[in-house]
Amino acid sequence: MTDAVPQPADGGADQGLSIRERLYPDLPCFGCGRSNPKGLRLRSYPGDGVVTAVFEPWPEHDNGLGYLNGGIISTVLDCHSAAAVMPEAERRGWPPLPGADLSYVTAGLEVRYLRPSPLAKPSRAGFGLRRPSPWRPR
Repeated sequence: MTDAVPQPADGGADQGLSIRERLYPDLPCFGCGRSNPKGLRLRSYPGDGVVTAVFEPWPEHDNGLGYLNGGIISTVLDCHSAAAVMPEAERRGWPPLPGADLSYVTAGLEVRYLRPSPLAKPSRAGFGLRRPSPWRPR
C-alpha cells in the first residue's frame, strides 16, 4: 500500500457514497461490495486525478506474525485499481463488454511486497490512470 494521498481514518465515510456504492450499489464483491457482510467493504473516492482509499484491517487479517496478510493486500489493490478505472469508464461512456456486468476486468496483478504492512493501523492507497483506453479485441 502507498501513503500517496492522505485520507480520513474513517476511510472516507464523511465523503458520501464511494465510487462502487454510486455505480454498483448491490455488487457483492468480497473486496469492496457493501452488500457482502463478510467482505472487506473497501471504499474508494475520486480526487484530483487520483482515486484514494483507506483500509482498516481487522484482527482476522493477521498473517500469523502480527502483520496484514498478503492476500488481503492483493485484494485491496485489485478492488482499488478497479475503482480507479470506473469513473473514467463512466466519463468516456465505455459500456460493459457483451455479457459482462462491469466495464473493466483485472487482466493481471503482480504485487511485490517491500516490507510488512502493520495490522494495527490503516493502510492508504492512491491510484491514478496513465493512458486509459477501452479494451479492443486482438
